[in-house]
Amino acid sequence: MAKDIKYPLPNLFKLPFPNVLSFLLNPSMIGDQDLDYFEKKEDQPKGITTLDTKEKQNQPTPEPPQNQQTPPSGIDEALELIEKNKRRDERFKEVLDMAQGDPDVDYREKDKKRGDYIMEAPQADTFWTTAGFPGDTMNRAKSVILYMKPKDYLELALDKEGDFNEKAFDLYKNAKVGISIPKLLMNENEDGVFEVGGHEGRHRAKYFESLDPDTPIPVQVQLTNKGTDEYVDYTRGYYTHGQSVLNAGKKIEESDFVVDENGNRVKIDIFGYQGDGKKVGKIFEKKEKSGSLMDKPLYDD
Repeated sequence: MAKDIKYPLPNLFKLPFPNVLSFLLNPSMIGDQDLDYFEKKEDQPKGITTLDTKEKQNQPTPEPPQNQQTPPSGIDEALELIEKNKRRDERFKEVLDMAQGDPDVDYREKDKKRGDYIMEAPQADTFWTTAGFPGDTMNRAKSVILYMKPKDYLELALDKEGDFNEKAFDLYKNAKVGISIPKLLMNENEDGVFEVGGHEGRHRAKYFESLDPDTPIPVQVQLTNKGTDEYVDYTRGYYTHGQSVLNAGKKIEESDFVVDENGNRVKIDIFGYQGDGKKVGKIFEKKEKSGSLMDKPLYDD
């Protein structure tokens, strides 16, 4: 751990230049090895170097190894950091432009015509789509869309080291082109248990959890079973084999648990599912109140 600096400022200029730069930027970065350097210099009588003897002074300077690059100076490192931050800011501006899109285009209506629109996301003043931002896609013909709370999605997806990137949240706040629904890869094993094998969308789920943790979000689940057990959406191709993706939605809704991407059993709540041109579940149902339809469904297209 770094010690408190107890030496007069002029001693700073006896440090190698990168250490001087480190001190000027952050004095706490001066470590024990730098303080030892000061102490050795202070303990020596004037006229005597840290090499101790004239014999060491008179030793020939060793030749530097051939083809060895000169270590970067503190200035080089500072300039490199500035350039890196500049490139990062430029890239963020490019991605932000993608999220905002063309102000003259109605992306909501465009996605409805293409069949990509899923539903409104009023808590974020945008809409859910299978297109939109950031634009990742999965096979719709082999997928069912489940509705679950953000926390359940985050429990199913693989844990990653580090915190969530707040910059990503800034992008979703400006996603005028709509937001791509989060995704999961699932496989039903021979015991009828569904296992998660991949994901895309943890930042999206975390962002919506911060806005409204109790409102379910749509999640595209691509089923990876093959052969006679394959799940398909018959409205998206000329399929004559397998079974409807709606069967997968029903099974997952009724399951006691799903195996998450970390290999753990997780109990999740499914509020509805859709596929094969149909929508099933309480998230789409109108509720009766006082003999009339007073309450709207959680989502209503």
